[in-house]
Amino acid sequence: LSTAEEKFKEVILQTADTVDAKPDTIAEARYNLGVLSEWQGGYTQSKRYYEAALTHKPDLGAAVVAISRIMLREKNPAGALNYASGRLSGNPKSLALQNALNRIRVLTNQDLDKVKSSSELILRQEEKNVAAMVNLAVVYSRAGKHELAIAILNNVKAIDDKNPEVYWRLSTSYLALNKRQAALQVLETASALPMGASAEVYNNLGVLYHQAGDFQNAEIQFQSALARWPDMIAAHVNLGNALKGQQRFEDALKAFTKARNIAPSNGLVAYNMGLLLLDGQFPNQNSIKRFEECIRFLEESRGKTPKTDQKDMVDAYIGDAKKKLKN
Repeated sequence: LSTAEEKFKEVILQTADTVDAKPDTIAEARYNLGVLSEWQGGYTQSKRYYEAALTHKPDLGAAVVAISRIMLREKNPAGALNYASGRLSGNPKSLALQNALNRIRVLTNQDLDKVKSSSELILRQEEKNVAAMVNLAVVYSRAGKHELAIAILNNVKAIDDKNPEVYWRLSTSYLALNKRQAALQVLETASALPMGASAEVYNNLGVLYHQAGDFQNAEIQFQSALARWPDMIAAHVNLGNALKGQQRFEDALKAFTKARNIAPSNGLVAYNMGLLLLDGQFPNQNSIKRFEECIRFLEESRGKTPKTDQKDMVDAYIGDAKKKLKN
């Protein structure tokens, strides 16, 4: 990554010094510097690079999406939507910025009816506009029309077969239709793309491997997801469980601890930490202290995980931990 960073900076210097400087080239280089910073967890610096790219190319929709996505990861959905809307208001005819706003609407699950109507209008102007096709497919997927979503995404794939989001969205619809093997195939294809895949692709592929009991390959995918998004809590938790599946309990504890340092109040992290301390083997730990921590984590997770039967499960696990304390 450091070599790539040097090359992009060289491009900027060489291009800026030319008589006929090309703003699109400089914008692309600055955008990619933002990607590299984002992959390494430098979110503040990455936003600066994305903003710098937009000074050279104000309708660079990918940069608007990137900045808005970081805002979403910072738990600021309103700010993300406002930012994308503000960029579009400065250039309302830009199809790229319309697509960018629609992408953020999709990611926040907001105004999907507007996404549909807007994407259809864009496709009347450019029938092979990939971003609009993907946004429209997601709207159909959210409405449960997965076959239609898959048809659109396969059309997108015929136009651009290097776009990892297409494969991610295809896998989502395939899984909704209980077509697990098809989902696995598209995610494996995405993970093998020359430029790599997205954090979501790697994480989802890892989940499928984990469900099949292939914990080692699951670990590889979760590590790949974290190389794209270092603070992805789901990937940290999934990595911990993949390590637990390999009976590497100390490594699993480190993974969950790292997740907890990123998101101290996350109930899913606390829940999995509690289960690990309950079921794992830690010969070098004090058993009393370990089960007391187990109970504390499980109690902390109450009401914070999406499972409807979580309360009964937590109560049962706490009961097991208390029995082990007595023994």
